[in-house]
Amino acid sequence: MITNVRPKCLKGKVTKLVYFPVFAVLFFQSAFGQSDFTKRDKNFLEALKKKDFVTAQTLTSANLNKQLGINGLKDAATQINKQIGELNSYDTTAISDSKNILRFVVHFEKADLIMQFANSESGIEGFFLLPLDQAYHYPTYEIKSKEKIEEIKLVLDTVNLPAILTLPNDSNVKHPAVVFIGGSGPTDYDETIGIIKPFKDISIALANCGIVSLRYDKQSKVYPERFKRNYTVQDEYEPDLKSALAYLETRPEVDKRRIFLIGHSLGATLVPMLIATNPNVKGGIMLEANAEPLHHIYLKQLRHLQSLNGTPSDSTIKAVAKDVDLLNHISASDSSLTLLGAKGSYWLSLKMYNPFKVINSLRAERFLIIQGGLDYQVDSDNLRIWQSKLKKGNTNFLFFSNLNHALVEGTKAMSPQEYYIPANVPIDLIQSICNWVLQ
Repeated sequence: MITNVRPKCLKGKVTKLVYFPVFAVLFFQSAFGQSDFTKRDKNFLEALKKKDFVTAQTLTSANLNKQLGINGLKDAATQINKQIGELNSYDTTAISDSKNILRFVVHFEKADLIMQFANSESGIEGFFLLPLDQAYHYPTYEIKSKEKIEEIKLVLDTVNLPAILTLPNDSNVKHPAVVFIGGSGPTDYDETIGIIKPFKDISIALANCGIVSLRYDKQSKVYPERFKRNYTVQDEYEPDLKSALAYLETRPEVDKRRIFLIGHSLGATLVPMLIATNPNVKGGIMLEANAEPLHHIYLKQLRHLQSLNGTPSDSTIKAVAKDVDLLNHISASDSSLTLLGAKGSYWLSLKMYNPFKVINSLRAERFLIIQGGLDYQVDSDNLRIWQSKLKKGNTNFLFFSNLNHALVEGTKAMSPQEYYIPANVPIDLIQSICNWVLQ
């Protein structure tokens, strides 16, 4: 995708916003050590500094190279140089968000910024620029917060997942509880998108209205090496959730008869599947859920981004479209292929899952589907599909015309730069969730 950031630490006047390509595949895993990633990322920065695009290209993964290529690298560098000058230097010490995510302070002629890299064993999977002062902003409703926060570990066979339990201050009564389900890829427990943290916002406000919440880093984020083999969407999501639900069973503050799921993006689409295999869950809230197949969504995203300023290139779109066509006809013999960054077995498991059929087959459980009108990643066409396919009387729909994929106020341009503008999930959306859970 394309990120557009305005550096606030400018050394000279910049008349236009800075555009820099952010190219990242849907999924990436690695068994490399962080030191390997640090060395490779620094080599990439050095190559950019010298305008050695051939070397820079060799350091990217096959998936990124397929999307970007050497011409994309040259175009990005040229655009940056025109607006904020040459890359003069970079700090050699990496700032680590996780094993796979590294940041370096980079010094251009007219601006100091952060270059963030997403890494995998096969190469650099994505990179983009951030302002130095980018940070999460706490919501105003946090000031009135009455929640208690516990950092815990969820037991998952031989490993643990970092998690956050958020409790209402009144622990003398039993409260309903929700478990958050993250979107595609190795997402964290806040569902961080740029500097937006929708799950964190929602958990704070839910506690204020008397609802316990549990959110966790996905197994694919903490232990990506587990996903080098052929795997399914069930492998990615079900063990994490079962561990979370088992933990809630141990908490005296939780009303075990009122446990719900809140999913976002692909995690929302999978909520019906997860409820069907966990009968103690009474319903689910689906935020920006894709009703269209995931690979179709990915191609639509790229075409939208291309419409903003011509990137990615036509050749990239064509290559992705070829993979999408292969996925339309994928079969069991394709399980070991890697397409759009994920194993064929993963795409097969998604193909076999029919969320409409699952929801329509569930009798007692209820669902709330929420869609934003300024979401280019999962657009409003998906809401219309949900509405046309679902026949259950206990499925409700809400539409917020001004919200984007991160569940904050967007713009009509629908650009990824929105994810780097401080914002929070609006209280009226969260109040709708509170009312639905408590009804």
